[in-house]
Amino acid sequence: MDGVEMRSTIRLVVKALVICSLFSVTLVFAQDKQDKQGSRNAEVINVAVAANFAAPLKAYAEQFSRITGIEVNVTVASSGTLFAQIQHGAKFDVFLSADTARPQALIDAGKVHKDNMYQYAQGQLAFVYASDISPHIDAKPHKEEPYKEESIYLYKLVKQVTTTGSGKLAVANPLLAPYGEAAKNTLTHLDIWDEVQPSLVVGKNILQAYQYFTTGGVKGAFIAYSSVNIDSTVNTSIPNIHVIRVPEAFYQPITQALVINSNSKAVITPNVFNTLDTSDTKGVEHLTELTILPSHLFVQYLLSDAVQSSLPRWGYKRSVSAKASNEKASSTKSSEPT
Repeated sequence: MDGVEMRSTIRLVVKALVICSLFSVTLVFAQDKQDKQGSRNAEVINVAVAANFAAPLKAYAEQFSRITGIEVNVTVASSGTLFAQIQHGAKFDVFLSADTARPQALIDAGKVHKDNMYQYAQGQLAFVYASDISPHIDAKPHKEEPYKEESIYLYKLVKQVTTTGSGKLAVANPLLAPYGEAAKNTLTHLDIWDEVQPSLVVGKNILQAYQYFTTGGVKGAFIAYSSVNIDSTVNTSIPNIHVIRVPEAFYQPITQALVINSNSKAVITPNVFNTLDTSDTKGVEHLTELTILPSHLFVQYLLSDAVQSSLPRWGYKRSVSAKASNEKASSTKSSEPT
């Protein structure tokens, strides 16, 4: 083989090696991307939620899973029951309570980081009753005594419920469920709490209190407004049913807060979902490359503008703190130099 043929052969070998090298790098990159996607899809979050928020939480969890590929396991019980389980070592990544007291108690006990509590919704109390005795009326506020007429009307309804048929009234356990505590607040405001004690049927959570009513076991119940707001059967399963929203002045605010169950500070801002176009495949794929923990990402989703603005459809008010946080993040971003 002469020198010319030798040089030609070397060039061919070099080209072949370069092509193989590039092909190998491409395969490695593709496999790495696939591994990241597979790893993200294999991730699972365990979430505990207060009974009143179970329906919207499950819907939001499904949306989140479709967007991110991260599976969400949901456990439903009263806030008090879930709180006790966490205290005894239950491994929930996120706990959505129906109050702020229990999440704060976990912080005070040193079980979670002090900055890992976030308000996610404002709850509303409702009273449902099935009776042919009193027609539903819309009372107007009294100028001298705000909510005087509402107080009289609700007082009369409770009296009628507790003296008609079974004479039973359902509430959630005030010691375990914040909506049960709100019901107690309301009955105390009406100065009838002690009087109705013999008539009370106490559910372990707000869903059970509602079930007592829908199955006909009681003539009236204090429940989460969200329960009747999303239950399309409530107006047909029981004859002569009426629903009234209890004035918020009758009970302590039902501010619902969550905690991320970790002693490390969670990464919640900036909220990636506020700038994410879920119809953009590339944008959604970008989530698989983020180093944010799945539980942090899930909380970001719950606090995002899209989720918060949808809460009224479920019978809740959006969280004031979530709105303020999102506005602050947006303001900070807009003030950054370009």
